Amino acid sequence: MALTKMLLRAFELVQTLPAAAWPVIGKRSAWLLLLVLLAFVASVVLYFGPNNDQNVDATWSPLCASSDRAERWLPQLTTMKADDLVIGIITSDATVERVFPLENTWKGRSPAPVVIYGAGVGTIAPGDVDYLAWPVVNLHLPLRKPNVIPLPLPAGHTHTIVNETMALFRNMLVSFPDKKWYMKADDDTYINVPNLLVSLDHFNASADLYLGRPLFKNMLNSGGAGYVLSRSAMVKLLSKVDECIQKLSSDVGEDSLVGWCLKTYFNIEPTREAGHYISQVQHAMTLYRSEHPDGLVDYAISFHWVKPKTMYAYDYLSYYARVMPT
Repeated sequence: MALTKMLLRAFELVQTLPAAAWPVIGKRSAWLLLLVLLAFVASVVLYFGPNNDQNVDATWSPLCASSDRAERWLPQLTTMKADDLVIGIITSDATVERVFPLENTWKGRSPAPVVIYGAGVGTIAPGDVDYLAWPVVNLHLPLRKPNVIPLPLPAGHTHTIVNETMALFRNMLVSFPDKKWYMKADDDTYINVPNLLVSLDHFNASADLYLGRPLFKNMLNSGGAGYVLSRSAMVKLLSKVDECIQKLSSDVGEDSLVGWCLKTYFNIEPTREAGHYISQVQHAMTLYRSEHPDGLVDYAISFHWVKPKTMYAYDYLSYYARVMPT
């Protein structure tokens, strides 16, 4: 209503310009200027104004979509509950800007606990992409500040990622000793937790399982896309991981060491769990097509190398975008 009044008022102003003014500014130029001003005013009002969608339930909240999805899928669970799983995320001082999008998208609505760990992580502050996220601008939701649990290790990504991940696993096992499943993923991974829970429900949590996206002729599961260990597999890995580090060194990729250690000492091989992607969705069928022979499955679990702005885009398309009523 306010926008309509502004448009009408601007039209009246142009109509009432004195005739002597037209030769100076030009009638065509005046109308063009008006259109430009109106477009600018409309864009400002629509961008910063409140969300007045009458089709949105007044009781709807940012987590309501999460609850809807969880309520739709969780009744299908037969052998486990949502809190049988815990997810650990690795961040670092060099990538800590990723944890704000993570906290304010899939982590914030996960029905299973998600914990962020990092070594030598400094100040955690939101960036421009966080303040311009759709829920913040259109729903006026405050940004949630993520909590990063410090790991007693020097900062760094390449030479200490193995030690960081093992410290993460040890912390998870102590803090969550009764979980059936333990997942590790990177801070640029978008995870659909309800889909993950339904997938895990089809596996035997009592077995020694190492689930994820196998790579390099089934030698390991991608650490970026995220892999899941059953509790027994996790305990066995930690019992021998120090020996594995001595033999391979901590300079190898953490996912390579985990795959080698489980296979060498316990004959536990990677088990493919459909829905884990080592790239963003647009690259899964192009640059990394050979790594995803099944293509894009109906119930995707994770996408890796997701930039902060893309993480918000995934979340918008998954939980906020609506189909217009016919």
